[in-house]
Amino acid sequence: MEKEKVIQELMELDRLFCEKLKKEGPSAWSSPYGEDAILVTKQNEPNIIGIENVKKFSNEYIHAVTFNETFENFFEPLSADVSEDLTFGYTTGNYTMKNKRGGKIVNAKGKYVLVWKKYDGKWKVTLQITK
Repeated sequence: MEKEKVIQELMELDRLFCEKLKKEGPSAWSSPYGEDAILVTKQNEPNIIGIENVKKFSNEYIHAVTFNETFENFFEPLSADVSEDLTFGYTTGNYTMKNKRGGKIVNAKGKYVLVWKKYDGKWKVTLQITK
Protein backbone atom coordinates (compact mmCIF):
# COMPACT_ATOMS: atom_id res chain seq x y z
CA MET A 1 0.00 0.00 0.00
CA GLU A 2 1.34 3.44 -0.96
CA LYS A 3 0.33 5.05 2.34
CA GLU A 4 2.37 2.54 4.36
CA LYS A 5 5.38 3.14 2.10
CA VAL A 6 5.18 6.91 2.70
CA ILE A 7 4.80 6.40 6.47
CA GLN A 8 7.98 4.33 6.46
CA GLU A 9 9.69 7.02 4.36
CA LEU A 10 8.83 9.66 6.98
CA MET A 11 10.12 7.44 9.80
CA GLU A 12 13.37 6.95 7.87
CA LEU A 13 13.73 10.71 7.19
CA ASP A 14 13.34 11.31 10.92
CA ARG A 15 16.07 8.74 11.69
CA LEU A 16 18.34 10.15 8.97
CA PHE A 17 18.07 13.65 10.46
CA CYS A 18 19.47 12.34 13.74
CA GLU A 19 22.29 10.54 11.92
CA LYS A 20 23.09 13.65 9.87
CA LEU A 21 23.38 15.69 13.07
CA LYS A 22 25.80 13.15 14.53
CA LYS A 23 27.96 13.13 11.40
CA GLU A 24 27.85 16.78 10.31
CA GLY A 25 27.13 18.65 13.53
CA PRO A 26 25.57 22.12 13.60
CA SER A 27 25.63 22.66 9.85
CA ALA A 28 23.00 19.93 9.47
CA TRP A 29 20.59 21.35 12.03
CA SER A 30 18.39 23.42 9.70
CA SER A 31 18.54 20.93 6.79
CA PRO A 32 15.11 19.28 7.12
CA TYR A 33 13.07 22.48 7.43
CA GLY A 34 10.88 23.96 4.71
CA GLU A 35 10.45 27.59 3.68
CA ASP A 36 7.48 28.20 5.99
CA ALA A 37 8.74 26.14 8.95
CA ILE A 38 7.64 26.97 12.48
CA LEU A 39 9.57 25.93 15.57
CA VAL A 40 7.38 26.09 18.65
CA THR A 41 9.51 27.53 21.45
CA LYS A 42 9.35 27.70 25.22
CA GLN A 43 6.57 29.49 27.04
CA ASN A 44 6.81 33.30 26.80
CA GLU A 45 9.20 33.17 23.84
CA PRO A 46 8.09 33.87 20.27
CA ASN A 47 7.95 30.95 17.85
CA ILE A 48 10.63 30.82 15.17
CA ILE A 49 8.92 31.25 11.80
CA GLY A 50 10.37 30.78 8.31
CA ILE A 51 13.52 29.08 7.08
CA GLU A 52 15.63 32.25 7.29
CA ASN A 53 14.76 32.63 10.99
CA VAL A 54 15.38 28.91 11.55
CA LYS A 55 18.84 29.32 10.01
CA LYS A 56 19.47 32.46 12.08
CA PHE A 57 18.46 30.58 15.23
CA SER A 58 20.73 27.74 14.19
CA ASN A 59 23.68 30.08 13.64
CA GLU A 60 23.18 32.14 16.78
CA TYR A 61 22.04 29.55 19.30
CA ILE A 62 22.47 26.01 18.08
CA HIS A 63 26.06 26.52 16.90
CA ALA A 64 27.09 28.58 19.91
CA VAL A 65 25.27 26.88 22.78
CA THR A 66 24.01 23.44 21.85
CA PHE A 67 26.94 21.96 19.97
CA ASN A 68 30.02 21.67 22.14
CA GLU A 69 32.47 18.93 23.14
CA THR A 70 29.91 17.41 25.53
CA PHE A 71 26.89 17.46 23.23
CA GLU A 72 25.17 14.14 22.50
CA ASN A 73 21.68 13.63 21.15
CA PHE A 74 19.44 10.79 20.11
CA PHE A 75 16.03 10.89 18.43
CA GLU A 76 13.83 7.83 18.45
CA PRO A 77 10.89 8.10 16.04
CA LEU A 78 8.00 6.06 17.40
CA SER A 79 5.06 6.72 15.11
CA ALA A 80 4.05 8.40 11.89
CA ASP A 81 1.04 8.97 9.69
CA VAL A 82 0.33 10.68 6.39
CA SER A 83 -2.68 12.36 4.77
CA GLU A 84 -4.73 10.46 2.22
CA ASP A 85 -3.27 12.59 -0.61
CA LEU A 86 0.27 11.75 0.64
CA THR A 87 1.39 15.38 0.89
CA PHE A 88 1.22 16.03 4.64
CA GLY A 89 2.36 13.84 7.51
CA TYR A 90 3.92 13.69 10.94
CA THR A 91 6.41 11.75 13.02
CA THR A 92 6.50 11.58 16.80
CA GLY A 93 9.16 10.29 19.10
CA ASN A 94 11.38 10.57 22.13
CA TYR A 95 14.69 12.36 22.41
CA THR A 96 17.57 12.41 24.83
CA MET A 97 20.27 15.04 25.01
CA LYS A 98 23.42 15.54 27.02
CA ASN A 99 25.11 18.93 27.05
CA LYS A 100 27.27 21.26 29.09
CA ARG A 101 25.72 24.55 30.17
CA GLY A 102 27.18 26.94 32.68
CA GLY A 103 29.96 24.47 33.42
CA LYS A 104 27.51 21.71 34.40
CA ILE A 105 26.47 18.57 32.52
CA VAL A 106 22.76 18.69 31.67
CA ASN A 107 20.77 15.62 30.63
CA ALA A 108 17.38 16.13 29.06
CA LYS A 109 14.65 13.80 27.88
CA GLY A 110 11.48 14.65 26.08
CA LYS A 111 9.06 14.11 23.26
CA TYR A 112 8.79 15.71 19.86
CA VAL A 113 6.43 16.06 16.90
CA LEU A 114 7.64 16.87 13.41
CA VAL A 115 4.98 17.80 10.86
CA TRP A 116 6.19 17.08 7.33
CA LYS A 117 4.94 18.66 4.09
CA LYS A 118 5.82 17.94 0.46
CA TYR A 119 7.71 20.82 -1.19
CA ASP A 120 8.38 20.27 -4.89
CA GLY A 121 8.29 16.52 -4.38
CA LYS A 122 10.55 16.50 -1.29
CA TRP A 123 9.55 16.10 2.33
CA LYS A 124 10.44 19.01 4.61
CA VAL A 125 9.54 19.80 8.21
CA THR A 126 6.92 22.54 8.43
CA LEU A 127 6.30 22.42 12.21
CA GLN A 128 8.39 21.22 15.15
CA ILE A 129 7.07 20.86 18.68
CA THR A 130 9.47 19.66 21.38
CA LYS A 131 8.54 19.17 25.01
